[in-house]
Amino acid sequence: MTTTQSGTEAPGSAAAETEPSAAARPGGGLPAGRVWRHRHCFLACLDLACLFAVTTGAMMLWRAIVGPGDGPGFRKLLGSAAAITGVWVLVVARHGGYDLGLRGVVSPVVRARMLLLSGLYSMAGLVILSFLLGFTLPPLGALLLALAGGAATMTVIRVLVRRLGRALAASDVLAHRVVIGGIGRDARSIVSRLRALSGSMRVVAFFCTDKSAPSFAMGCPVIRGIEQLNEWHKSRPFHTFVASNQMLGRRGSGTSETVRLINFCEARGIETYAVADLYDISVTSREVATFSDVPLVQLRDAAAHPVYTFCKRIVDVVFSAVMLVLLLPLMAAIALAIKLSGPGPVLFAQLRAGRQGRPFRMLKFRTMAPDAEKRLGELVEIDKLKEPVFKIRNDPRVTRVGRLLRRTGLDELPQLWNILRGQMTLIGPRPEELGVVRFYNEHQRRRLKVRPGLTGLQQVECRGSTSLRRRVALDLVYMKHQGPVLDAYILLKTVIVVLRGDGTTG
Repeated sequence: MTTTQSGTEAPGSAAAETEPSAAARPGGGLPAGRVWRHRHCFLACLDLACLFAVTTGAMMLWRAIVGPGDGPGFRKLLGSAAAITGVWVLVVARHGGYDLGLRGVVSPVVRARMLLLSGLYSMAGLVILSFLLGFTLPPLGALLLALAGGAATMTVIRVLVRRLGRALAASDVLAHRVVIGGIGRDARSIVSRLRALSGSMRVVAFFCTDKSAPSFAMGCPVIRGIEQLNEWHKSRPFHTFVASNQMLGRRGSGTSETVRLINFCEARGIETYAVADLYDISVTSREVATFSDVPLVQLRDAAAHPVYTFCKRIVDVVFSAVMLVLLLPLMAAIALAIKLSGPGPVLFAQLRAGRQGRPFRMLKFRTMAPDAEKRLGELVEIDKLKEPVFKIRNDPRVTRVGRLLRRTGLDELPQLWNILRGQMTLIGPRPEELGVVRFYNEHQRRRLKVRPGLTGLQQVECRGSTSLRRRVALDLVYMKHQGPVLDAYILLKTVIVVLRGDGTTG
């Protein structure tokens, strides 16, 4: 400790900067701020109450529709509903569903998947207990109805809480204020994600040690040095500090300044996080571990359980075989319309990049003039594109029948044969042309690690987008979080996107 001759602590010492006053703490000491800091408890209680009501209501509704039969009585139904509710909330908590701060910021799709899977786990646990303890279970239909209703209710609750958080954060009094370390690409990516996904977290400033840094970045002031950060915190206290990889730099570069920053934040109760350089690879909680107190992160793009992979292939084979038979009259009608519309073949076969970039011949109903590939050079120069992706609006090569097929997505039906042969799957990244793939960089080639699909997350979230970075990012999100719940979401939204005609070209 550094002291002056009078025995008082020097202003620049660590002890002098230990604890801010109550008025300076984030939240301002206001009653509303203290209540909002405990919103995870409020959310858990709300989940318990609503889940119990919805689960009980679903079981009673099923009982009223199909009759009581030999099922459990009313008291046992209440007991089953209470057991499902309690275990469901515990599983959600175990998977971080009530985490605050950065750990609680996830995409809506991942959150909905977690809520539904938690419900499945709780009901599977109830089934196991029924065998062990010998009590009668509610009917399967009642359990599935309760699962759907409970997951939908919890999702709606979180949407409402997020909107409430945004409304409260607009006043800046109850906002969860964040300072980002660094002003480079990594730091800006963190800011963009927080603004898109978080309801109450607000980036209020950037921090860097470079005195020549600009005064503002992305609409936020840039704080230069810990002394200025200390003055900033006294008048505008913040909750969380996130150090980007650019700020941390190489080991040994600026280490003393980084340690001083950690001490500064810890003394004030500011949560401090370091973002590792993971090369834009998405990471789940199961892939984070420690080895002899050293943090470890498993790096992999495609993460799928072997059972899920096996079941997905079975679904692909059965679905494609059945649909090829059922849709045969429709496909024959489409073939006749194409043949009557002008010269040229009915089907269009093109080499596309499959899994690991291996070429395969993808089938489509022909929607363009027979000489479309020869005329491509008149419309776009692939070698001069800023990034290897293009969409041609009002493409003159598209036929009148082709426009209708493209708008409805019916031109893709022959790809059911590709799915049956194992060259494609029902859901996955869309297969790209080989002429475009040859311009991919190593980051963009990562989307080729899995079997391409008839539809996918990229198609339902940004169909028709010309931003390759966004398309690759969505493909990587699917590769990391693929599973039956996400697949069901994509299939449902595919129907909605096709009916609305979103993102169609030609």
